[in-house]
Amino acid sequence: MTEETQNTDELTALKKRADILGVQYSNNIGVETLRERVNAALAEKPAQPPAPVQEETQNEIKPNPLNVEANSEYEMDSPPTRPLTIREKVYKEKMKLVRIRITCMNPNKKGVNAEYFTVGNKYIGTVRKLVPFENENGWHVPYCIYEMIRDKKFLQVTSRTDPKTNTPIITRRYVREYAIEVMEPLTQKELKELGQRQMASGAIDHEVMDMV
Repeated sequence: MTEETQNTDELTALKKRADILGVQYSNNIGVETLRERVNAALAEKPAQPPAPVQEETQNEIKPNPLNVEANSEYEMDSPPTRPLTIREKVYKEKMKLVRIRITCMNPNKKGVNAEYFTVGNKYIGTVRKLVPFENENGWHVPYCIYEMIRDKKFLQVTSRTDPKTNTPIITRRYVREYAIEVMEPLTQKELKELGQRQMASGAIDHEVMDMV
């Protein structure tokens, strides 16, 4: 490295240091002059005293955020809240439980006592539940399953004879497949009692037991 190149590199470094310290200089200033100004600025700048170190004494008791009773004057700060994402909002709305009792109106399903219902999307994934018909205590299902049952229809075909022409008349229409009764949700006490009764009778409702 030549002396000229070395001086150029040092001058560039000194200019950066001068900019940080707020030292004024002209574009054609020499290395030695700028070096003197930077050193003078460094000498004038007071050194920052070190932060005081707080020593703990043996008798000093610090408040424990996990033991509020032992530190009655200490108050825990509430955790910071943030707005829910779209996925969280949809999941919270669609997965809340609804207690329903349903009756199947489709004659093609006569003798069927229960049915699996499956619904899904990119927010809640796939939700699949077995729902019994005409259950005395009702059945807790996610709101998305309730919506599906409520909106489900089947093709009803009926026929009658025209009294004038004595010919059959076929009528086809889509009607609701289930009659739904929305019931008051069970309390935790009622859920526990229901689970105990079913356990004693051997007819355990696993979904109810999960909610106890």
